Amino acid sequence: MTVINIISLSELGGTTGRRLDAEFYDPESVKLENALRSIPHTTFNKMRIKVDGSAFYPSIAEHYQDSGIPFLRVSDISEGSLKETDIFLPPQIADKFSSIRKGYPGDIVITKGGTVGTVALLPDKFPQYALSRDLILIKTSVLPNEQAISIVLFLMSKYGKFQLMRGKSQQVQPHLTLPLIKGLSLPYLNAEDAAKSYKDSLSKFQESNRLYFQAENLLIEGLGLKDFKPKYELSYTANLHGTLSAHRTDAEFFQPAYEILKRYIIRNGYYVIRELEKFNKRGVQPAYIEDGEVEVLTSKHLGRTSIDYENLEKTSLEEWTQAPDAQIKTFDILTYTTGAYVGRTNCFLEETKALASNHVNLLRIKQLNPVYAAVFLNSIFGQMQVKKFVSGSAQSELYPSNMSRFVIWKAPDKIQQRIALLVQESFKARKEGKVLLEEAKRKVEQKIKDK
Repeated sequence: MTVINIISLSELGGTTGRRLDAEFYDPESVKLENALRSIPHTTFNKMRIKVDGSAFYPSIAEHYQDSGIPFLRVSDISEGSLKETDIFLPPQIADKFSSIRKGYPGDIVITKGGTVGTVALLPDKFPQYALSRDLILIKTSVLPNEQAISIVLFLMSKYGKFQLMRGKSQQVQPHLTLPLIKGLSLPYLNAEDAAKSYKDSLSKFQESNRLYFQAENLLIEGLGLKDFKPKYELSYTANLHGTLSAHRTDAEFFQPAYEILKRYIIRNGYYVIRELEKFNKRGVQPAYIEDGEVEVLTSKHLGRTSIDYENLEKTSLEEWTQAPDAQIKTFDILTYTTGAYVGRTNCFLEETKALASNHVNLLRIKQLNPVYAAVFLNSIFGQMQVKKFVSGSAQSELYPSNMSRFVIWKAPDKIQQRIALLVQESFKARKEGKVLLEEAKRKVEQKIKDK
């Protein structure tokens, strides 16, 4: 439906300067802007709160490790909080490049590129965080914690979100700018009750992660590998027969550490996935539709512990009907197949119409509990096999035929059931956390409406 809104010349503008694009003057946005202007408000500039971001730095991927200072990227930011990150930098590297900004517990980060406008408060899990170039840092750690929480909830609310979406640059790849963030209108709020709901939501997210890692630890202990640390050899040999039969000549494929792990699994009883699979195929790339009736799960929605169900893309029912092989069923095993987090695996636990995109592998199996199998594939035992079987030089690729060759522990039914139950409890706690987070946002919106 066409919407017409007439704006006088004197009204052209906003926090980003004069704007001539029609979308900027959408009636709903104008209504929200007027509501904010009618109540007492301030800006980060007026509050003397520093807004910053990392500048250019050289490639640092070679320095990624499993501990140190968390290195946050767009994919690590969830609305309100952080996901479980698994990329860290050595302190000396994070300190070496002064252009890499550091955030502290109580600071706010906003994604400025990629998925634009996702807002999170840095938790006190780590003493500091290193930020990639695609994040904006707001130094709210100098404020009382309740005030920082009120601000992050406001930025997540419809009153804050419309400013972020409205103010993003109108380029081929829209992004947020530091001047925009510095000039955002921030109402004066006393939101103690909303802050409590927010803290309760974080407790639920922490419980969700704890339950998932409890399931992973149960797997590790069940295999008797609690102290297992893979030792990667720097030099080794492979015979010609081995390279010909494997159809591989890359050194990584023949890394002895993988064979050592495989022997651990085999001695405890195992399956090869090709013996279990009922369906093993990548999804499709549908046309995205903003208000579509069907969800689309892309690789970015697969997390360290859970699927990001709340931010799935949308498509039409027609696209769904035309792609039966990409239709996701409850308890399907979904794997990230291309790029940075290749091999990351989650089990789909919702009951909704959804399609798997073309960089997501969809696996259905028999004989093993699929929730247990997803945990196994997402654990060190699955991820080491990912390293062995991925293809490609410029960009890692994991094909269905590669996954068919994975070995998976034939765990006793009791262990499979316990692991699956823990993951489902984790899923439940996460959903409860999302409900509490939405409740906190609604409380902030109501306070603004009542002013």
